[in-house]
Amino acid sequence: VAWLLRERTKPWPRNAPSPGALAVVEDDEAKLGGAALALLAMLRGGRPQGDRLATARKLAAFLLAQQEPNGHFVSKLSYSDGEPDSFESMYYPGEAILALMRLHAVDPDPKWIAAAERGARWLIEVRDAGKETRELEHDHWLLMGLHELDAATGDPRYREHAERIAKAILEGMMTGPYPDWRGGFHAP
Repeated sequence: VAWLLRERTKPWPRNAPSPGALAVVEDDEAKLGGAALALLAMLRGGRPQGDRLATARKLAAFLLAQQEPNGHFVSKLSYSDGEPDSFESMYYPGEAILALMRLHAVDPDPKWIAAAERGARWLIEVRDAGKETRELEHDHWLLMGLHELDAATGDPRYREHAERIAKAILEGMMTGPYPDWRGGFHAP
């Protein structure tokens, strides 16, 4: 984590909701998922204190800066000019939601959970709206984020959507024809 923070983070002044937001940058790309996973790694060791908590908040500020008012997260931007890339990650938004919920658990600022809820609602009500269960992304990051949102809010939408994703995963698993293929998702 120390290497990641020292070698791959850079200040993100563009549209940041708080001064000093940090982006994880590689090859001039600032990715939502990179900041979310860095934040999750920082939180893995328990409640951060002092400078570590301040850094965690700065990574989360980048996540908030990449969220549109409707809840959609921008997946990737050019660091040098701040222009968004057309790439839409299936996993980065779930990673961001989980990271914000884990930060909220140790730093109960209402903006973290509010952003996680906006992001989850956008995924449920826009991205996944009208999809058959079998068409849902097999997004384990979102599953974990929805679990934490359900526990924190009791909103049944989060549990219901998590159950649909879990069902899509289970229904997508192979059951044959060979024993060593069972439980996989693609025929070799």
